[in-house]
Amino acid sequence: MKGSKKYIYWMVSWREDTEVRNVHLGSCRKLSKAEAIQKARKLKAEALGCVTQNNAEFV
Repeated sequence: MKGSKKYIYWMVSWREDTEVRNVHLGSCRKLSKAEAIQKARKLKAEALGCVTQNNAEFV
């Protein structure tokens, strides 16, 4: 059957004012759950202006 492959990937969503932002984090094969959560928290904090580059590792 053509095109029957499944691709599973990590996604994260958050609300910015009235819009929802959806971000693709990466493949589940290449990124563990813990890594995906850490990446999602960092991206969300940067997008919402909660974190500067100096304290990004503490998120």
